[in-house]
Amino acid sequence: SLQIIAEYPKLASNDRLQTTPDEDRAVAHGVLSNWGTYTVNEAERSLTLTNERSSFPNQNGAVGLRTISVLTSGELTFSVPTTRTGNTQKLSWLRVE
Repeated sequence: SLQIIAEYPKLASNDRLQTTPDEDRAVAHGVLSNWGTYTVNEAERSLTLTNERSSFPNQNGAVGLRTISVLTSGELTFSVPTTRTGNTQKLSWLRVE
């Protein structure tokens, strides 16, 4: 699996190598990407994600349990447990053909 979660403003210079410290901070804090493997347990409606690599290096090798709310042949929607900052996330993966 591959996830990229991002939310940040466009860069003023239009050059990713010519950024301000504030832009660097916004990008670093606004994006989280990772890739790895996952296992679905249909009976328990759970998803186990194993991060091979992450843009947040502390998550490399981490295993996380997620709760599934939608599971069809074309969609997988799951919730991420509440983070340290109190945020709760719901993610949907759609099948691309």
